[in-house]
Amino acid sequence: MKTTEYLPQDSNNWGADDREIIYSNEVGQPMLDVYVQVNPSATDSITAISAAAPQQGQNYSVVTVTANNNFSVGQYVALSGILPEMYNGVVQITAASHVSFGFDLPQTYYGDSILAT
Repeated sequence: MKTTEYLPQDSNNWGADDREIIYSNEVGQPMLDVYVQVNPSATDSITAISAAAPQQGQNYSVVTVTANNNFSVGQYVALSGILPEMYNGVVQITAASHVSFGFDLPQTYYGDSILAT
């Protein structure tokens, strides 16, 4: 389970607010607490997001996000306001271009639901 708390700032743009993300186990015990500082000038709008079904023997899905950006492989990015919520959170970029970036979503995070056709 993941909970995101948007921390108040002097901005009218909630997407530019710093946030605290807490990952908990199935009984609600916190397992990981991440504090994300957001650079307000670096917030970009996502125009599309898609997930490819895992390849045979893969235990993750590759998620591609379409958004103008200056990211590079290895950087971390905080995603928020996306439905379904499984895409929200702090992820490490595994592929990047000026118009899109990608990250791996572990199967333990989404189960077999992404394989539905």
